[in-house]
Amino acid sequence: MGLSLAMDKGDACRVHVPMTPARRTLRKSERYLLQPTKYSQLVAVPTVARLLTAAVTSEGDWYVARCLEVEVASQGRTVEKALANLKEALELYFEDVPAAPPTDPPLVTQIEVRVPA
Repeated sequence: MGLSLAMDKGDACRVHVPMTPARRTLRKSERYLLQPTKYSQLVAVPTVARLLTAAVTSEGDWYVARCLEVEVASQGRTVEKALANLKEALELYFEDVPAAPPTDPPLVTQIEVRVPA
């Protein structure tokens, strides 16, 4: 079984898996992640999209993006770069840690507290 790879402008890797009886059971819209096996072969593993919540704060010249569902954070010089770096960090995180089933998004709100003047 051969795999063909293609890189797009966003450095994402697309994988084409030839049609086999086992492949026919997978939906065409699924994406694949290449993972090495213990025999140093790459296999295509189906992936699913997850919608996660990010909070972005400014810390000096940097923006820090934190995921509220899992303990992953990243930074960048712009909000867009901080979010792009967070997305990459989350994808790397989920390569090693199985994703938990989707849950309701966290409630994000502001509260007012009294502090010493």
